[in-house]
Amino acid sequence: MTTSWMNRFGGLLAVVAGVCVLGGCSSTAPAFEVSTYPAGLGQQVLTEATVERSGVVMRVTNGSSMALGPGTMWVNQEFSHPVGVLDAGTAVDFDLSAFRNEFGERFRAGGFWATEKPKLLSLVQIKPDGNGGSLIGLVVVKDEPR
Repeated sequence: MTTSWMNRFGGLLAVVAGVCVLGGCSSTAPAFEVSTYPAGLGQQVLTEATVERSGVVMRVTNGSSMALGPGTMWVNQEFSHPVGVLDAGTAVDFDLSAFRNEFGERFRAGGFWATEKPKLLSLVQIKPDGNGGSLIGLVVVKDEPR
């Protein structure tokens, strides 16, 4: 008694196809909890901290006399990323593609392999950790996406 190739491997092929389909339905969770922009807090303070963008990197230079953070940095009232303490007089680089919105989508930072036009950087704010307070505004002085 002989069996055809289809009968012999048909079940195995169905299992492999099912695993591939189910594997494509999964997604990876962001490395941190994303939330919606805290519009109700408002912005009371504009610091002397400056933001310069060069391609996919955003450099924050804290030119103020006070430390900023820890908290959450917000870009364009949509994308966020946790930030540690930014001491007075220090500069820290951030990868813009690490910023996520409430749906887990990345900030379109651009770059060599980008398939979409990069988003412009127009507003950067920090929400300090804790329950109260308001957003702290940073000054965007240069935005050069590539």
